[in-house]
Amino acid sequence: MAEHTRSWRGVRAAFACSCLVASVAALALLSGVARGGGTATEPAGPNLWAGDWKTSDGTVGWRLLSPPEIANARRAPEHGELFDKLPCKNDGPQFYEGGYVAGESGKVIACGTPTQIEGRWLSAVTATNHGSFTLEINSQQPLTFRGTATPDGGKPFPWTGSWLKHFAGDGAEVPFVVTFSVIVKGKPNIAIKGGAPLRTARLSGRGHVELTVNKGDLLEATETKGKVTLDETYADGRTEHLELGVQSKSLYSPATNRLALLLDVKQSTDPSCKRGSFFHPTVATLNLLPSGGARDVAIFFGVPYKQTPKEFAFITTTPCKGGHAHGWEDGSGGVLVRVLLRAREAF
Repeated sequence: MAEHTRSWRGVRAAFACSCLVASVAALALLSGVARGGGTATEPAGPNLWAGDWKTSDGTVGWRLLSPPEIANARRAPEHGELFDKLPCKNDGPQFYEGGYVAGESGKVIACGTPTQIEGRWLSAVTATNHGSFTLEINSQQPLTFRGTATPDGGKPFPWTGSWLKHFAGDGAEVPFVVTFSVIVKGKPNIAIKGGAPLRTARLSGRGHVELTVNKGDLLEATETKGKVTLDETYADGRTEHLELGVQSKSLYSPATNRLALLLDVKQSTDPSCKRGSFFHPTVATLNLLPSGGARDVAIFFGVPYKQTPKEFAFITTTPCKGGHAHGWEDGSGGVLVRVLLRAREAF
């Protein structure tokens, strides 16, 4: 029962995220809009850990590792105390390496996401000075982290830090890429307000999003590729077919591994949710919540009202009416939902 309750909380959170994405839908079609980059003294890019930091006991610097550099870390002379003891050494998805000064100097290595990491330190001075830490970004204005460090065999203590500056090659602006695939079969078993009753449906899609912009705890896509297809059979026997493209402004949560895709209608058999144009796109969202196969969730929401973003007053979205708002959770009522998300850096 507890597991089921957590799943439904996730559904509500995902739907709220869906509405947030939809509110900037028109911007998604303007994939060439310029993005303000950072400077040496201003954080830039999606990889928040990259750069030099002032910490509660000294300083630390991290750089994002490429796949060949990760392989080197696995074989480094000190791998037994550093890489081998990383709790996420097999799945990352990100790896950072660097050095610290806190009374003594030494090496650090960590793995995790752009907002949460787990790592190890090893002193270059005292052979017995080594331990583990778990950190999270707790603010982006200014950029700070908080967490806990624990010496091996010792007691944990709080560790905090504030970002100082970038350095050449720190990897801050390397894009974070998430590839996705989804397949859904069956009658929707999660009620979404405004959704028309279906007898059954089939949804499928695959593609990727390239994330380069930070939005609080989320990463925002500026380059995308992919397609989503939805076939609906309504209770009255009517059938509809929609084909949609994936757009920038899609959002990803590294902490929860959830993806909110912003879509625009490319083909449709429903005249009430017809294909839009550049200045009047017809938009929808698709939230993907993987949980390892069992209890995967997908929520599709055709945005049924017009929107005009403040930044581009000449664009107004075309409503997607007709009740194209459905949710599915795997395992209940014979529904099949399979969601696969894979994260990596675009080296």
